[in-house]
Order: sequence, then C-alpha cells, then structure tokens
Amino acid sequence: MSGKPEKAGNSESKKDAVLKYAFYLGCATPLRERAYEISARRVLKELGVKLVEMKGANCCGLPIDAVNHEMTLALSARNLTIAEKKGLNILTLCSGCTGQLMKTNKHLKGNRKSRERVNSYLKTIRTEFQGTIEVKHLLRVFVEDIGFEKLKTYIKRPLNGMRIAAHYGCHLLMPSKYLEFDDFEDPEFLLEFIALLGAEPVRYADEKQCCGAVIAGVNLDLP
Repeated sequence: MSGKPEKAGNSESKKDAVLKYAFYLGCATPLRERAYEISARRVLKELGVKLVEMKGANCCGLPIDAVNHEMTLALSARNLTIAEKKGLNILTLCSGCTGQLMKTNKHLKGNRKSRERVNSYLKTIRTEFQGTIEVKHLLRVFVEDIGFEKLKTYIKRPLNGMRIAAHYGCHLLMPSKYLEFDDFEDPEFLLEFIALLGAEPVRYADEKQCCGAVIAGVNLDLP
C-alpha cells in the first residue's frame, strides 16, 4: 500500500504563506556534504523559507542503533525536544537523519511505555518529549508544503540536456509505516523533481539498493 502524500496545491494561501522550520543538519552533511548544505540554504532563502538553527543539537543516533537502540531513541528524542520548544517542525537534508528522527517521533508518540522510559533519561537534562511536531526531508517540503507548481516559477537555468539518475536511499522511504512518503515500491517524486528542473530522469536496475553506509562500520569491503 502506498504511503504517497498529496502534493501541495497552488492556492494563494499556500503560495503566500511563510514557511518556517527548525533546521537539523546532523553530523555528516556539514562535514562531508557542505555544498549540499550551502545550495539548500540558498534555494530555501530564494523560496522565502525561514530556517531556525537548532543550537546544541546532537547526532540523530542512527550510527549506534544496532548497538544500543534505547540510547538511539534518547538521542533522537533530545533533538525533537529542541524543535518542540521552538514550536517548529524539523527540516532535514540527510535521509538517514530523516528516517531516524521520524521513526523515533512516531514510535514515542504511539508507545507510552517507551516514551516514559526515554523521558526518564531526558529529565536528567531538564527536557521532555511531548510529540508536538513533525519531521520532513527537504524533498518532502518541496512536494507537500511548497508544491512543484510554485517551484517551477523559480527555475532560472533549466538543466536541459542532462540525464540524471536518482538515488533515494533506504531511510527516506522505509519503513513505510513510519515514513509514509511516496510509494516505496515504485517511488516517483524525486524523478518528477528532476524532470521539473529540465533534466531527463534515468531509471536503472539498482536504484533502490542500499548505499552500504550502515554496514561500513562492520565490513568496509561490502559497501
């Protein structure tokens, strides 16, 4: 069953609304994907989207999930509480961070016992998970909150003549019961976005394969 959301409309209310998010960068993006961060900031500024820095945010917890799941939940939950105190939804760039924060958010909202356990840890640093916000990847913001029709009006240099192959990665789409974005069996939003920019989206056999990052710490030869 598809968890594909409705695309944003092009009504005047949505077109003129000021979008504001708590901006979560995680660990890898500012250190290894600086160009991605810079371009995202510039594009969002051009679109009139306001980003509020999450000062003091920690790792999303994904790298240690297989070792200590409860600690992962606590790390993710602490980040969520930073945005909750600002009253803002979180915007992310890294799909791994997106998946971890979204899974933690939905799990703790629906599991009282786990929520109380995690909050017992957070209490020691004088904070508490409330479950009052949502987490969205940049692509999801483009699809749901801004809309492709509005994005199209901002394109200045179409990528005409380019052929681009998309890689979603695992954590932007799965597990679908938590992420509920696009159709995890046949995703299309990123392909549509590529086409919107004027390029030709290219399909390939392994486009939904794992990139291998999650097992790099165990066996560097496998990725």
